[in-house]
This record gives sequence, structure tokens and C-alpha cells, in this order.
Amino acid sequence: MLNYIVRGKRNVYKDIYKELEAIAMKDEHLQDAFTSWVDMSRDSQGLLAYNARLKEVLDEEAFINEAKLREEAANLKLEAKKDQWIKQGVEQTARRLLKMKMDEKAVAEGTGLTIERVKEIKKEMNL
Repeated sequence: MLNYIVRGKRNVYKDIYKELEAIAMKDEHLQDAFTSWVDMSRDSQGLLAYNARLKEVLDEEAFINEAKLREEAANLKLEAKKDQWIKQGVEQTARRLLKMKMDEKAVAEGTGLTIERVKEIKKEMNL
């Protein structure tokens, strides 16, 4: 399996190499950069430095992506709590109105709760 992965990577690298070479031949600055990259990749120290920098860049990208995912998760959790707090507030208002002997239908209309939920709350309150 590992051999297949390594061979697959070599094919990808060959494809990338060919594509970069084709692009570089059209621009003098890119051609110089491409030549430097080829020279560096032939040198074991240069290749080590390149791989270290690549790992650093990929790690930084992973860190940023993880931070974004954590932020999204926190926002979703906050939204869920906010919805729960609103529901609790509405039901608390319904309880207060029912304690004041307000009509179930009026409480439902005033709070936006269904008449069935108002009746459930009233039953929970033993009114």
C-alpha cells in the first residue's frame, strides 16, 4: 500500500513538475525561480529545508482551519443556547400571565405559544 502511495505521489510530482516547467518557460522570472527550485531539490539540505518549510506552511494552514471550525462550532452552540433562552423567557412570561388569571387563548396569542403548550404550562403549575 505504501509503495502505491509513494508511486502515486511521484506521478503527481511529475505532473506538477511538467506543469510548472511549461508555465516557467513563458516568463523569465518564473524560469529563474523554477531553475532555483530544481537545483535546490537536487541538494539534500535544500530539499530538507524545503520540506521543513512546507510542513510549517501546512501546519499553519491546519491551525487556521481548526480555529475557524472551532469558532463555527462555538457560534452554533451559542445560537442553540440563545433559542433555548428565548423559549424559556416566553414560557416564563406565559407562567406570569397565567398566574394573573389571564385567559389561555390570550396568553397563547400574547406569547406566540400554541394553546396546547399554554395548557401544558398551566397544568404543570397546578392552576
